[in-house]
Amino acid sequence: MTMFDLLLAAGGVTGTWAVLDFLRTRAARTWPSVSARVVEVPPQSSFEEFSRGQSVLNTDTDHVLVWTVEGTEYRKRIEDRAAIQFAGFKLWRAPPTLEEVAIRYDPTEPGKGLTPEELGAWRWMLAASVLFLVAAACVHVW
Repeated sequence: MTMFDLLLAAGGVTGTWAVLDFLRTRAARTWPSVSARVVEVPPQSSFEEFSRGQSVLNTDTDHVLVWTVEGTEYRKRIEDRAAIQFAGFKLWRAPPTLEEVAIRYDPTEPGKGLTPEELGAWRWMLAASVLFLVAAACVHVW
């Protein structure tokens, strides 16, 4: 497999991911909006998933997004803004800021809420796809 093939495949995968994410969040743009707050809670478990297939020891507080719809409170666990881990231990983390954010929730399932970052993530994947495809074109020409 050549470098061109790898870059082309990476561009195709990230482009497909961007399109699927866009379609998933397109309907959410019409959902009602509500104010939610980020709060600290005790760790829900001793281990947490750091990335697919990797777990780290969870000694810090967890953070959840809390919102209320028609008198019912809903919670969604949110991840750190950034973290560095080694051998199953978090060496450094940048926790989410404790602030209020506007989220969109599914009117048929109010416990399903999406933050503005989740609604716009497809743009970053599309940009990555374009970069991979441009790099593939450059490699192919040379």
